[in-house]
Amino acid sequence: MIMVYADEDFYLNQYLLGREPLITTGFGYYARAASQDMDRYLNDRPGDYQEIASLCCCEVAEAIFRYEKISGGTKAPLVSYSNDGQSGQFDMTNYTKEGHQRNVYGIIRRHFEDTGLLFMGVGG
Repeated sequence: MIMVYADEDFYLNQYLLGREPLITTGFGYYARAASQDMDRYLNDRPGDYQEIASLCCCEVAEAIFRYEKISGGTKAPLVSYSNDGQSGQFDMTNYTKEGHQRNVYGIIRRHFEDTGLLFMGVGG
């Protein structure tokens, strides 16, 4: 059974702390997907690190949300623009499948690197 590490109430009140939510509908879907990604990289359940797990889950959920919304279009962050030639360059680094996976792992690693829970075997 999948353990979901954050719910919408935590997302809105503890993670965002009054900021406007990026995920306005379907947070449960993104939190479940984020929790599955987290489980792939963690050796064990967070236990004493539940707050870290919840914060990480929210951040990964937002990364998944952005990836789904941006990967199919050109709404990635604009990194350069030329007015004369009407051109623009978008940073799609985190919006390829491989880039997204690196981004998610980076988020999880940043939250859990000092806990001893991060899987350090082959493939990570």
